[in-house]
Amino acid sequence: MELWIRSQNKLSLTKVNSVVIDYNNQKKLVANYMEFNGSEDYTPLGEYDTEERALEVLDEIQNILKPQLLVRRNDDNDKELLGTLQKGVTQKLDMEVKELSTYVYEMPKE
Repeated sequence: MELWIRSQNKLSLTKVNSVVIDYNNQKKLVANYMEFNGSEDYTPLGEYDTEERALEVLDEIQNILKPQLLVRRNDDNDKELLGTLQKGVTQKLDMEVKELSTYVYEMPKE
């Protein structure tokens, strides 16, 4: 899967190889990406009030790379189900699973 990330300030859209917390500023997330000339560089993606918040955003990006199955049941309530269904309950579900080839993640403001 290709991952593109829109920076917090909305001024850049970067195809990334990896996303890391900046060692010098633990509140800043940076992306590692490949330059056109074959060298690697880093670009800032966003900065947060705390290191914990930066870790939460990194967790969100990780969850995109490891998506969970979402099943939508079409009935009067249009319920969304995650995980397992109740034991002994039979339900007819229509589902379609598609593999994402490209995903664009937009960095949250805070």
